[in-house]
Amino acid sequence: MKRWLVATAGYLAYTLAILVFLLWWRFPAPEVAAWCEARLHARYPALSWKIGSLQWEFPDRMRLSHIQARAGQVKMMEIDSLHLTLDLTSLFRKKRRITYEMQLFGGTGTGRISLASGHDLVCQGRFSDLKLDRMQGLALRLNRAVRGGLGATFSWQGSWPELNTKELSGMVRIDKGLLPLRKPVLGLKELDFSRLEAGVSYQDQAWMVDKGVLEAKTMHVSFTGKVVPGPNLGLYHLHFSGKLTPRAELFRTVGSRELAMVIRGFLSNGALPLKVTGTAAEPAVELPGGLSAALRRLHARGGG
Repeated sequence: MKRWLVATAGYLAYTLAILVFLLWWRFPAPEVAAWCEARLHARYPALSWKIGSLQWEFPDRMRLSHIQARAGQVKMMEIDSLHLTLDLTSLFRKKRRITYEMQLFGGTGTGRISLASGHDLVCQGRFSDLKLDRMQGLALRLNRAVRGGLGATFSWQGSWPELNTKELSGMVRIDKGLLPLRKPVLGLKELDFSRLEAGVSYQDQAWMVDKGVLEAKTMHVSFTGKVVPGPNLGLYHLHFSGKLTPRAELFRTVGSRELAMVIRGFLSNGALPLKVTGTAAEPAVELPGGLSAALRRLHARGGG
């Protein structure tokens, strides 16, 4: 009996090895890529998806290259490479684990995906130094060129395959950024900042923003609020409030003594109240307490 068991186990191992080899050698990459494209299109029907190539790297890794999502002729998303590695030891556990590595927008993304025996899905990860000026879709939706290096950490929990969100939280940071302004704010036509950072979470169909900080030579801003999704990124609605603390560089930059005097006249404990509403493409920046009205009067007189 023992000899029979050993022989049977050996034969099964041999058969499994041959099966794995044949799958690797004759892996149906075009069919799998087409299936992935169909799933992506079903989830995001407004975009046209294309996977340039898909390969299985023996024994546990799948490599995808040149993944694109287009809206017409504009590349809304472009992933140069995506590696998915299965944790083989997790096949014998209740949760299957896959790690991922990707190159996109000149930066990187890494993380882990866990799939429970049911339909519970958990995805955690980090993105580093994604170049905002390489995101054609962002420039299109905002109708302006934004620069900076985007980084984020996140934890997402939901269900598979619908990808319904149950919980999501994370931190977002932009370093060395430049944001052109629709209308001058405190005499500035663009906002050149060293750091923009905030905590984010998804609650009640909105993105909640907490502990937001913007650091620039001209100002320090602290803010909280929320972003309500719209049909596209440009139509996301903004609801932010906070405090803006001008720095000496601001008054040197605006180059108007009268404008500087008006701003200083509204300072309370060295800061100004701030509100941002409207949409991501057409935000409205308001300085409550009469400062916005005073600045409009000054501009009408040609003094700022």
